[in-house]
Amino acid sequence: MRPPWLLNENIPRPAVSRVRAAGWGVAVVAESGASAADPQVLARARAEARWPAIFDRDDGELVFRRALAPPRILLLRVPS
Repeated sequence: MRPPWLLNENIPRPAVSRVRAAGWGVAVVAESGASAADPQVLARARAEARWPAIFDRDDGELVFRRALAPPRILLLRVPS
């Protein structure tokens, strides 16, 4: 089973296109709800049972320091 993804708006468009071409079910924050605050993105992921894919680590702070219910998260890192 392939999980349904919620790709944050900082995921590059070519990556979105490749994920879709591979047959994965994705929703993209930039296409519906651009500039949504991180708590809104996490709430949407939970409401739609999607796994958010993100590049920043501040969502972990939201989950642990603010005690928000955690969705499954894919944190993408780019080597420097």
